[in-house]
This record gives sequence, C-alpha cells and structure tokens, in this order.
Amino acid sequence: MVDGVAVLIAWEAEPSDGASARDLLLDRGARRPRAAPRLGDDPPAADSCDLPENLLHTATLATRPRTAPSVYAGIMSFAKRQRAALTDLLDELGPFAPTQCEGWQTQDLAAHLYVREHKLGALPGIGLERFAEKTEQIQNRALHSMDYPTLVEEIRTPGWIMRPLDGLVNTSEFFIHHEDVLRANGRSQTLTAKEQQELWPLVQVMARRVQAKAGDQLRLTRTDKGEEKQIGTGERTIHLSGLPSELLLHLTGRDSDVELVADPPVLDNWLRSLLSL
Repeated sequence: MVDGVAVLIAWEAEPSDGASARDLLLDRGARRPRAAPRLGDDPPAADSCDLPENLLHTATLATRPRTAPSVYAGIMSFAKRQRAALTDLLDELGPFAPTQCEGWQTQDLAAHLYVREHKLGALPGIGLERFAEKTEQIQNRALHSMDYPTLVEEIRTPGWIMRPLDGLVNTSEFFIHHEDVLRANGRSQTLTAKEQQELWPLVQVMARRVQAKAGDQLRLTRTDKGEEKQIGTGERTIHLSGLPSELLLHLTGRDSDVELVADPPVLDNWLRSLLSL
C-alpha cells in the first residue's frame, strides 16, 4: 500500500538514486494533522497564526446531533447532501479535529470552504500557487473575525459566488472534503449506486487532467459496473481501477482504495504527475 493506494507492479524496478514518487507519497502520508484535544485541554496553536480569543471560547463539541447522510437521500442534490452531512460533522467534531488536508484542522477547512464561496479575492489562490499567500491571508482573517460555529453555519448554504453553479462545482468539493474529515476521524460513508454514477463524469475529467500531465495511456475501470475507458494514446499503459468515489479521491492525491497496475517507471511517472497538480 502506498499512501492508501494498492499498487501492483509488473516487474521489479532497478534501484535508483534519489527519492521515487512512491517514497514521496509515503513521506507525505507520514505527516498527519494533529489529533483533536480532549475537552478541557488547552487548544493547540494554529499553524499559521495565533487563535483569536473568540475562537478559543468556542472550542467545545457542538450539541447538535449529527444526521446520517442517508436521511438526505432523495430530497437534495448530491452536492447539497454532502454539504449538509459535512457541516453536521464539523459541528459535531469542533474546530480542532484532524482532517486529511495536510496541516489543516477542521477550523481551517471550514475557513477554506467559507472564503471560496464568499470572498472573491480568495479564488485565484485556490487554483494558482502564485496567489496562494493572498488566499491564506484572507482565510486567516476569516478565522480571526468569525467564531467556528458561525463559519460552519455560513457554509450550510451556498455563498453568493458559487450559488449559481452549486451542482457543477460543489459536487466534488464537498464530497472530497467530507471524506477528508470522515477518514481522518475513523468514520466512513456508503454511497448509493446513483451517487457513484454522479461522480463518474468528474472522475473522467480528473483522469484526463492527470493523464495529460503524465503522457502515458490510461485504462480507467470502475469496478462496480466493469466499465472501462481508454484515455490518451501513449506507448506505455497504466491501469487504474476502483469505485468512482475512490478513483476521484486518488485523482485528487488522497488516500484511496484503488488498484494501479503498471511497469515501475510508468507508475513512478504517474504518481509524480499526480503530486505535481
């Protein structure tokens, strides 16, 4: 297992100097966010800024009971169901619980979700590294100026920036970040066949993005239906298979239950391309 990815290799690679992509993934996987403090403990210091006093006063678990995602089935879009389930979970866990976003606790994730829908100036830094520092500043200001329960309450409904495109841009965003919190806290969710189908087009978009970077031919298989897609026409081939939900997590660089089959140089190139995006 490489950072949660099951890897099958067609032949043994020769030893090489320097770290392989698998080494990089293992090194990245070894760095996990801090564990959430017990009630009564002093809250930990934030990575990038001191916590404001009003936020320290909110470091308790919310009393609202969590509603299981299945309760939302049939009455909301998939994006709205994931949003509702994630905000309930953030409420339950409080601001200092770990996530699978490196260096982020639940308070940081809540601030990220808030600014991407309410602060237009934060958007360039979410997708472009050269603007990332500005986005981080906006995110930190949100943490300073708003207490955690208010942040969570604000992201229960789409902000003005994303509201017209909620289903288009938030299906993957809220599913992936819901999984980031679930898995970091020993939780899980089970998606219906319809929900897996909703993720399949997003998987193909992300797969084309990674394949274009890697340059090798990709054979993509969803294991629930046995459906296979060939992406790209490179001379070398990599096989990637799993449920659409797990494939999407892999293609965004996260721990996932997928199977990769390739010669070692092809596999190494794929993982390096994935990490570079």
